[in-house]
Amino acid sequence: MRQGDDHAGNWNHAEFQRLFAAGEYADALRRAQENVRIEEARHAASDELSAAYHDLGKAQLHAGSADAAVASLLRALQLLELTQSVASPRLMEPLTDLGEAYAALGMHDAAIEATQQAVAIGRRTQGLFNTEQMELLDRLAASFDALGNFDGVDSARRYAVLVAEKQFGPEHPDSLPAIGKLASWFELSGRYTMARDLYERTARIASREDGGRNVATVTALLGVARTHRLQYVETPELVEDSVWGDPPGEKFDPVTGQREAVAGAVERPGLDAAARLNRRGEDALLRSLEILNSISDPPRDMLARTLLEFGDWYQTDRNLARAISYYRRAWPLLEETSTAESPNPLLAPRPMFYRLPPKLRRNHAIRQENVVKQQQVEFVMTVSDRGEVSDVVRKGGDMLEGLGWQVERALNRATFSPRFVNGEPIATPGFAFIEFCCETTSEEQAASAAPAER
Repeated sequence: MRQGDDHAGNWNHAEFQRLFAAGEYADALRRAQENVRIEEARHAASDELSAAYHDLGKAQLHAGSADAAVASLLRALQLLELTQSVASPRLMEPLTDLGEAYAALGMHDAAIEATQQAVAIGRRTQGLFNTEQMELLDRLAASFDALGNFDGVDSARRYAVLVAEKQFGPEHPDSLPAIGKLASWFELSGRYTMARDLYERTARIASREDGGRNVATVTALLGVARTHRLQYVETPELVEDSVWGDPPGEKFDPVTGQREAVAGAVERPGLDAAARLNRRGEDALLRSLEILNSISDPPRDMLARTLLEFGDWYQTDRNLARAISYYRRAWPLLEETSTAESPNPLLAPRPMFYRLPPKLRRNHAIRQENVVKQQQVEFVMTVSDRGEVSDVVRKGGDMLEGLGWQVERALNRATFSPRFVNGEPIATPGFAFIEFCCETTSEEQAASAAPAER
């Protein structure tokens, strides 16, 4: 290449980079297309042409043409492989972008393959615990999750924590993002004790800064409370300190000003008396609200989340009057901070205390890759302005092994958060609730019969 041509190629690439970095993707796309035409005219195959196709693929991806991006990025890799080894670090960026393009198309198997190749090259060239792979591990986890690959998500999330701990230290604040994502995954997959251990660790580390008056501490404390609540509902046999015994004692309620922890409570059915909500979750909520109240102008969305979690806690505990007092206080904040992507959760009833029949709970624990067919059954009910359920009717269809009547019974014993309109709870007649069960082979059903590890 003549010196003038080389200078022109560098300028063209620099101009693309400037437009792309500024988010001017339409202009960047036009520049990339022109660069490809220029390099194609100069060379049938070259590293410069590969770079031009890589730029084109990036621009197409961000302009919303993922299918065109895949073709351009594959061409970039094909050209690079003419001059580079399969372990060349120059392959990392186009492989990374290729994985993103495949994921945008919903082709997650291909996305995983491309992203894993990029991760492998990075580990060979930058070390096993390089921090550059953190974003790639997030993408792997997302694609594995989309495919229902439980083990894949686990591996990606756990390795990200290992990388953070190796680079920053297990007690360093920079490790918290990776720890938080693993905690959220454990919670989502029903491993509440493991999630709570990580939330408590996060709260301890984050509390060292500004006495814990920060979003990370409050978020972790809400995670502690939420996992106690969900474990009590979904796996009561695994609740710590589950035997009825010492009463919780008097607590100051920052909303109502009352010190009677049982104000507004209703009698619990005998079946539920074997376990109780662990009050360490309530303590975590009280601490989170204390932190927010100590801040002159606390984040509105965080205060809304905290008050909502208080309401959910007491609604689950069937302390309905106290729950509604928190929901009322949360309502204006939720109306202010909710978005189309994250709507106000009080606009419709949500199940708070709803215990699945054990057989259906085991059925739900079947991994997605083992599911042959999923059957949905609709139930219609009335949810009162206190969140109590009545008039449950199954609307056609049946569930495996006659589980329908067991679900009806569980719903009649359930407590929902009530629907709110203009800041006040109202009854919701004709509320539709969908339950499902999975069909698998007999061997897989037998394997799933054992209680899931939490």
